[in-house]
Amino acid sequence: MQDTSTYDAALALFLSYALSIQPEQHASFPVPVFTIEPGRKYDRIILANPHKSAFCFVRKSDGAVLKTANYKAPAKHPRGTIYLDDPSNVDAYGIGPYGANYLR
Repeated sequence: MQDTSTYDAALALFLSYALSIQPEQHASFPVPVFTIEPGRKYDRIILANPHKSAFCFVRKSDGAVLKTANYKAPAKHPRGTIYLDDPSNVDAYGIGPYGANYLR
């Protein structure tokens, strides 16, 4: 299991990137907000803009980014990771503006 300070720092960088790729919003919509709902095995990343929806899941044991199967459960296969070896390779996060990427 990863060190919690390393996990928290990597998750903070992941969320700042996720916020930076959000599409431009109409002036009447609020600014998008990400929140973390912790669980036993996974952290659920919630996007509120203007409605609350599950953006993705992050597995606590290894930092794997998982697509949502539904609001309460992740899909089986990882799409990326929050731990980047190369900070310029943001494609390794495996997310887009609306959640985790589909498998190719």
